[in-house]
Amino acid sequence: MFFISGLLLVSCDNEDTANVSKVTHYPLVSVLGNDPILVKKGTTFVDPGAKATEGSNTITYKTSVSGIYKGGTSVDTNVIDGYDVTYSAVNIDGFTASATRKVWVYNNGD
Repeated sequence: MFFISGLLLVSCDNEDTANVSKVTHYPLVSVLGNDPILVKKGTTFVDPGAKATEGSNTITYKTSVSGIYKGGTSVDTNVIDGYDVTYSAVNIDGFTASATRKVWVYNNGD
C-alpha cells in the first residue's frame, strides 16, 4: 500500500503544458454537384465548385484542371476529352486536402 501511494505521489508532475500543443482541424474538401459531369461538345460548362472547411470554418480552395488524353489546363468544351478537376485546400497549420471530379466532354455517337 505504501509502495503504490509513493508511486502516485512521485508520478504526479506540475509541468506547465501551455503553448506546447494545440488542436488541429484538418481541411476537408467536398465536391459540389454531380461527379462525373457530362458536357456535350460545344456547350457551356459551369463548374459547381467545391466546399472546403477547417473545423466549422469555410476556407478557400484552388482549382486545377488536367486533360486526361489531350492535355489542357482548363475544361475546353470544343475538345472531346476527359478532364480531372481538382479542388485543393490548405489549413492554417499547412495540412492539405483535395477532391477531384471527372468532366467528360462528348460528341453524339462517341
